[in-house]
Amino acid sequence: MEQRRTNADKRRCVELAIKEFASLSSRAIAELCGVSDPFVLQIRQVLTVSNATRTTSDGRQYPATRRTSKPATPEEEEAMYFEKEDKEPPTPRRSARERRGRLTV
Repeated sequence: MEQRRTNADKRRCVELAIKEFASLSSRAIAELCGVSDPFVLQIRQVLTVSNATRTTSDGRQYPATRRTSKPATPEEEEAMYFEKEDKEPPTPRRSARERRGRLTV
């Protein structure tokens, strides 16, 4: 009868896999080690291995980190939207009552 792996065994397995296969995605390492991908992400953040890209199990490559900068204000968000596409701001949606002319003010 096979003995169950301890959490320390799983952690050690993931740490080794991250060091050896740093370019693999967290899901690929999780599948390789037989653990969940959130567990791999947690350990990867602690180890802070910085590699420019991650390779998925089917060979595609993606940036290692996601873009985290978000606009601070709605005005900045609107400015970013219009930089990408030169269009006018969307008109506010009217409620069903307004469209039917039944709105009392």
